[in-house]
Amino acid sequence: MGISFSHCFVWVYAAVLSCAAFAQAKVQLCDPLEWLYPDSKVGAIASCPETDVPENGVAEVNVLFNGLEPGCPVSFTSDIKGGEWFRLVAVPVEKNTGPDGFVENIEKGRTNLFVTCRAPFKVFDAMEPLAEGTVVPKAETMALRFRLRNPGTAVASRPVELSFSQGTFRAKVPFKVNVHNVSVPPVGRNSFKFTNWMDWYGSMRCHGVRSYWQDRHFAVIGKYMELAMYARQNVMPVPMFVKKNKDTGLQEPNEKLFVRFVNQAQSMGFAYLEGPLLCRFGEGGWEAKNFKVRSTGDISTTREGTAELGLMASLLAAMIERNGWRDIWYQHVADEPSDFNISEYRITVGIVRKHMPGIRLIDTIENPDFAGSLDVCVPKNFKYEKDKEKYEALKTQPTDELWCYTCITPGGQWLNRLLDQEVLRSLYLPWGCYVHSLDGYLHWGFNRYAPGKTPFDPGFNGDSPAGDRNIVYPAAEGPWPSVRLEAMRQGMEDLELMRILKRKAPERASSLSGRIVRGFCDYTADTTTYRAVRKELLEALSK
Repeated sequence: MGISFSHCFVWVYAAVLSCAAFAQAKVQLCDPLEWLYPDSKVGAIASCPETDVPENGVAEVNVLFNGLEPGCPVSFTSDIKGGEWFRLVAVPVEKNTGPDGFVENIEKGRTNLFVTCRAPFKVFDAMEPLAEGTVVPKAETMALRFRLRNPGTAVASRPVELSFSQGTFRAKVPFKVNVHNVSVPPVGRNSFKFTNWMDWYGSMRCHGVRSYWQDRHFAVIGKYMELAMYARQNVMPVPMFVKKNKDTGLQEPNEKLFVRFVNQAQSMGFAYLEGPLLCRFGEGGWEAKNFKVRSTGDISTTREGTAELGLMASLLAAMIERNGWRDIWYQHVADEPSDFNISEYRITVGIVRKHMPGIRLIDTIENPDFAGSLDVCVPKNFKYEKDKEKYEALKTQPTDELWCYTCITPGGQWLNRLLDQEVLRSLYLPWGCYVHSLDGYLHWGFNRYAPGKTPFDPGFNGDSPAGDRNIVYPAAEGPWPSVRLEAMRQGMEDLELMRILKRKAPERASSLSGRIVRGFCDYTADTTTYRAVRKELLEALSK
């Protein structure tokens, strides 16, 4: 399943009299679906002289440099309007993903054979936006990303010339964008349901936010929302906003903050809202036998807990109705119930359903033994595939939905969006959802930078696989995208196009998907094959 490097490569070589000394520099356009590393060599990476995109798609290419003079500015430009540039920034991977998830424990024989590189290493994943026409390299090797959004009217070939210089070094590199006569459907109520859980507290300190839910905080949140919408996320998780009732002393929804947050999300295009968890695990963490009401800490099935949970649920339901959100609201009860607490969970869901009639209930679940509890069940992708028939049986009503998620697991050969897996695996996650006709995808870690570290710092991941906690990166001015986020966005675009093709020509759609993704653990991790299939998909829809 290794990535093929059989592409012909095109690179420009020049002798360079740099700022300080005579040097030689090389530059190559590289496939953005292949990882680049601080020690990557020009000529050893799959090249990308051209790309195929829909009219409203995104044309991208990586630019790898060797032999630069550190500290001497490199100028870059393109001859097409609207091009965007990024510097690729390396992030550390200190431990490999384990064969089942979490991280490897080689001493206990938990070695993962399906990794792209042995830890520890650094990989170029973060994408730092470049506003000016020059960038200062910090080492002899540097990588940039060129991005062109919405390339416009279909044309067989739109040539783009990328130009670079450092000192007396000059290079002009051609890049061809083939625009096809098809558009990806807009993100909205009819697009595939996609959500990332977000941290609006600890992560905000990376951006200098110290006072929560003030104008500055909402401004930074808006930047995260903008990036999530660009990645085709159409479901926005809503935080729990509470205040103390002056008369009763009990916690109740802070409607003013709910409305402000939701208004901002809807103004940016989010079609669905994901209500906050009402309960959390009791004593014992994931193996707890019961659940605590979030607002008070009382066990949900005690007399006190039942009353408190019912009150919060009823107040939330009334607020949802007042603001016209019922048809777009998905309400969480408790995260990842399992065999340890299935009976308590069923009772807890029953309490919520009694007080929130007509509102869809959704939760991530650990096994298929929750029939009748939820309107939307969300198992891990590998558990769904291993027990598909039982999970599909959970859809007992026409309005029931089945999503999937990944969180810390799976590892090994399974599709996930981790830093020691092929970039294609991030792109293929939506394809896996398409193959199984799932209704949505959930991930817990969009920007889980807390506590006290960023993804650029040693020790950030702990026992979580590298990349599991985040798919964006913090900077003072706001979040940066990542190589994996761009790949997953493209996979989401592919999913929408495949849905169209399936309606028009189901056999053709099945043939195309079968060449690259058959399931969450059965796929072809070869960029050449994927690009050929994507081109055929675009051509099929252009006719």
